[in-house]
Amino acid sequence: MRKALAFILVLIFLTGCATPVQKKVSLTIKDKNLLNQWMKIADLSYRISDFRLSCEYYQRIIKRYPDSESAQAARNKIRILQKILKTSGETDF
Repeated sequence: MRKALAFILVLIFLTGCATPVQKKVSLTIKDKNLLNQWMKIADLSYRISDFRLSCEYYQRIIKRYPDSESAQAARNKIRILQKILKTSGETDF
């Protein structure tokens, strides 16, 4: 009886230590449209060197849809933008 209880406790402990599986984000059509619009604005702003506006929209994406693929892309772009702004001397980012 004790061995079975110890086994169950160890099993529960190991289950709690398992790394969580990243859940797939299911967005509504409205959310997808908004996300796509924000991504387009951010990317266009980036291409025309309006880095502040671009960063603002990337941050909106991350804040509103943190688990989306777009949020991961936005995080990568923000890292690039931070380097650009830092090398250009704009440190109030």
